[in-house]
Amino acid sequence: NSLRLILTARRFDVLSGVAAEINSEVGDGVKTMTVQLDVSKVEEIHGFVDKLPEEWRDIDVLVNNA
Repeated sequence: NSLRLILTARRFDVLSGVAAEINSEVGDGVKTMTVQLDVSKVEEIHGFVDKLPEEWRDIDVLVNNA
């Protein structure tokens, strides 16, 4: 099992940069998924986890940092 991180933010360009940084620092030990998401919009949050690919739905830790 490798560590999986779901990275969300309003700006996809920022997400891509963060994911690239993580992958260059850690390598294959971490898989990242980037999803554009605006947490201020309830309609984007509703059902978010259910819309993820099956292998990404089992979330152990959630960090919400605004």
